[in-house]
Amino acid sequence: MKHAAILLLGLLALTSCRNQKDYDVCVYGSTPAGVTAARAAALKGMRVLLVSPESHVGGIVSGGLGYTDIGNKQAIEGLSKEFYRRIGKHYGRLEQYTYEPHVAEQVFEEMLRVRGLGQLRGYELLDLERDGKQIRSIRIAALAPRADTLTIQAERFIDCSYCGDLLARSGVSYIVGREGIDAYDEPFAGIQVGPRMMQFPDGIDPYVIKGDASSGLLPGIEAGDPGPFGVADDKTQAYCYRCFLTQDEANRIPFSRPAHYDSTYYTLAARILERFPDWSLKNLFIMRGMPCGKTEFNNRGGFSTDAVGLNTDYPEADRARREQIEQAHRDYTEGLFWFYSSDPRVPQSIREEMSTWGWCKDEFGDCGNFPRQLYIREARRMVGAYVQTMHDALLRTQRSDIIAYGSYGLDSHSVRRVVVRDEEGHPIVKNEGSLNVHVERPYPISYGCLVPKAQECENLLVPVCLSSSHIAYSSLRVEPCFMVLGQVAGLAAAFSLDAGIPVQEVPAAQIRAAIEANPFLDGTAPDIILDDPEAISHSGWTQVYTRTSYGPSCLQHEGDPAAGELCFALPDTLSGHYELWSYEQKFSDRNGVSSALPQNLSQRKRFCVLDGDRSVLEADFDGEGFEVLGQTAGDWWRVGSLRLQKGRSLRVRVQAGSEDPVRCDALMLIKKR
Repeated sequence: MKHAAILLLGLLALTSCRNQKDYDVCVYGSTPAGVTAARAAALKGMRVLLVSPESHVGGIVSGGLGYTDIGNKQAIEGLSKEFYRRIGKHYGRLEQYTYEPHVAEQVFEEMLRVRGLGQLRGYELLDLERDGKQIRSIRIAALAPRADTLTIQAERFIDCSYCGDLLARSGVSYIVGREGIDAYDEPFAGIQVGPRMMQFPDGIDPYVIKGDASSGLLPGIEAGDPGPFGVADDKTQAYCYRCFLTQDEANRIPFSRPAHYDSTYYTLAARILERFPDWSLKNLFIMRGMPCGKTEFNNRGGFSTDAVGLNTDYPEADRARREQIEQAHRDYTEGLFWFYSSDPRVPQSIREEMSTWGWCKDEFGDCGNFPRQLYIREARRMVGAYVQTMHDALLRTQRSDIIAYGSYGLDSHSVRRVVVRDEEGHPIVKNEGSLNVHVERPYPISYGCLVPKAQECENLLVPVCLSSSHIAYSSLRVEPCFMVLGQVAGLAAAFSLDAGIPVQEVPAAQIRAAIEANPFLDGTAPDIILDDPEAISHSGWTQVYTRTSYGPSCLQHEGDPAAGELCFALPDTLSGHYELWSYEQKFSDRNGVSSALPQNLSQRKRFCVLDGDRSVLEADFDGEGFEVLGQTAGDWWRVGSLRLQKGRSLRVRVQAGSEDPVRCDALMLIKKR
């Protein structure tokens, strides 16, 4: 029934295209950014067509990645936040950043139900027609079994594909690979061999026969010298499949031997386990708990789910070659789990543990229960009106055209697997190219990153393969950020059409104002955030900057609780029923979150909302039963409901409840609909 609905959707869109080929906005790629771009443009009254080679929407978010790379929640806004609120509603929470893939797909489908938004799925871009600085139309072809072609005309085009396929055919400048250190004065740029994240332990021999170079290198290891430190190349960070597994017997499909299984490919893993026979699966994979008894497996260490080196051709490849590379990644991944569950070189304890896991019967049914979407962490990157670099992420630059904020760390997975010499001169295998640098606080993203140079094209926006260095992209590449930028692109397309101006001339301030005033674009009142700088505090409270807070900082008190009082003044311009929430910081073992919380941090606080001297709401928080899910050490806790009236001055008094350190962070008001 589901596939029939998708086919019907395509046929309806096909009929529409035959009758009218003209659209205001054409979005290419049904990634999460594609969904938000199409939704934003349609909600602004544009006639929108979303074209996608895939039959499913949501890209990696509905295709296997259930554990969101967040950074700081302050940077998640607009339709991106709406998506996670809709996920939260499904699971009975305000918002949630861990979810099952099929739930994510359902939410994306709901978000695409907008008047004026048509869809064509199963159509691939062939070429395009330009007229001067304008893209006039694109020609697309149906994938097998049909072979018809269509020409789609539009006033504005948005490339939301993971590989920038529309970007590449448009004649706009782009790059594949890593810049050198000298390009943007980024010390982590270019070739980087060193003891960074996702690395092999020392002493792992790279040859088929240990110590015998003539036996050849093991699969996946690149021959030759790694190259000089910091030099540019044309390679991108490794891809993988984010795998949903379960131990629930009622929902588990046991691992089986893949048709193209080659145990030689996993010899490096066997050699690591020779060194560390007491390891368990948690040393081999990042394992994160998901709803409904499922667990997401992701890359850990030097040899894991990342198929290092298999993706080299992918960004510029045609569909046939990409399908070969995707199959190679699938063969590698299925073989990896089979290896750990069956190979005699694997310690028995790990084999037994791995054999308790299996694929989920209720996920990816049309793909053999294997994840649907290859995680394309990086492909082409536009060289646009402005190139975002590491210096922007580290707040060393100033821009006036701010349209969104990034907050994820500079995080590149390994690029190559190479042979280097240890201190004694022995050849050993190492991964090259990984990077993990913390970003202290949310940083601005320039509108210039989403648009080409004005002399190259005036009606194209690129929110996924945006204009940035490899180092900066390693922070920008996360899906919550892409969803925000997709909304920005959709709004920019609409505003440029309304004003009859090139996309480069849309004022960034107009886009920011639209997101801040109407974040979900449906009239939903924006959340009111009162962050710690707005608090009136007595002596004993100090501002601390920590990665666990909402935004860059929070307030901390220790000592006599009687002196630990602070107040927030609620806006007197609001009217209606609101819910009051407090951002609370707490370590969560369930999903392996690491944080910098003091061990003696107390959760105890008392909230009192005062109307003059009269209390209208009181609540105590001690952390009991409060659960933080996902890649964050904090979440919103509901204080209670309030009725606000214009001209009525209320304040929230927060009282520390312990002599141990107590933190107070942001408050949030959400208007009830």
